[in-house]
Amino acid sequence: MLNPFFFCLLNTGACLPFFDFGVSMDFISFRCTSCNQGLKIGADKAGRKIKCTKCGTPLTIPSSDDARAAAASAGPQLEAEAPPKPVAAEEFDDKQGYGLLSAPAEEEQLETKDKKEDKKKVGPMQRKLKTLPDLDLWEKVKAGLQVVSIGVIIWGGVILFTVLILVLGIISGPDYAETVDKYTPLGAAPDVPAIMLSLVAGMDNESLAKIFYILAAVLALLQVIILMAGYGVCLKVPDRFGSVGQVKALLALGGLNFFIILIFKLLPVLGVFNYLLVPYALPEVSLLDANVDRDPPLWVAWSAAPFLDMALNVVFLCLFYAQPVLIGVFIWSIGLAVREDPVVRKGEAAVVLTLGVAFCLLAFHLLSMTGTSGVALGVLRVLYAAWVGFTILLLVRLPMALKDTRAILQKYLDGEEMKDEDDEEDKKPKRKRKPVPADDEDDE
Repeated sequence: MLNPFFFCLLNTGACLPFFDFGVSMDFISFRCTSCNQGLKIGADKAGRKIKCTKCGTPLTIPSSDDARAAAASAGPQLEAEAPPKPVAAEEFDDKQGYGLLSAPAEEEQLETKDKKEDKKKVGPMQRKLKTLPDLDLWEKVKAGLQVVSIGVIIWGGVILFTVLILVLGIISGPDYAETVDKYTPLGAAPDVPAIMLSLVAGMDNESLAKIFYILAAVLALLQVIILMAGYGVCLKVPDRFGSVGQVKALLALGGLNFFIILIFKLLPVLGVFNYLLVPYALPEVSLLDANVDRDPPLWVAWSAAPFLDMALNVVFLCLFYAQPVLIGVFIWSIGLAVREDPVVRKGEAAVVLTLGVAFCLLAFHLLSMTGTSGVALGVLRVLYAAWVGFTILLLVRLPMALKDTRAILQKYLDGEEMKDEDDEEDKKPKRKRKPVPADDEDDE
């Protein structure tokens, strides 16, 4: 490493300016021959060529005697002017352009203005409503939200029966060879729904698993029917922030999901037809140990068109989870309409949580067709557990958001006036200002 002392010696020209040896340096003052700009530079630079800092005219630095003679001939005008800014022999351009320097007073004014603006910035719901117009319509909305809450709670029953089927499979274990042999009779097409259900729940629990699956599908259909009934009641909502359009979209999504669940979940297990969209109806097949070291995975091997099945499954999932997302958006819109920040935040939280649940399930499905190693199987199980956990959280948070929204609406329906901030300020006792003595007016 280079010693700092020798480094300073090697860079004497750069180090000397930082030290004061008590030696004064003479300067040469002269003017540009073109623009008459005053220049000042060290006497040791005499004879060198520079450019004028104002007009860029090439100049030769005169000697001290020549500069004094030029100054004497110019008269007292040069002495009366303020000494010019010294310039270096070679101009240095940092290529950073010029900046604007604000005066200290202006900066203080700007800072004060910014602070005042920050104080004025408040939430959009600062001023609350005293009462709501169209209370009879909002009463119907409140009743509709109650029905929607029942539908969301029934969704919990669907998740419960689905998890019970998986628990049965964990207890008994998969028997892949025996299951395929049982449901693949000679000269006939294999019973794909029965094979997949038996693989998930085990051959010994096939009958019980089928009952659980049918109950889950029926509850899913019942859930959609109840939700649509609640949407129909909420159609009377005042059209604020797109509320009516959101309810109509929910009705359309409910009708689509009803037919999707009926055709692709319930009817295949009842034996109406032999086609089963495995990723949508029984995604738990991807969690089986029988998948390990199999190429391709089980559901891919039993599917005639895996890519089309997965694409159709993704579309169905988006249609299903669009309902809770729009329910959260509807709560959000109600909060904006009644100017209640808590309702707005709960609606926003429901939307974000639903998107997280949908993302976990979508990642699970896309990874289920990529490989069958032990590591991939572990990742799939973690994603499935995350999906179940977030779904349970959603089934708690969404009914609570609906309940709080109904509670806010009930306050208005009961005739309880919400306090206005302006009224509160008017009711506050005003402090009387003491009269200032006449002798102290000048001091103030």
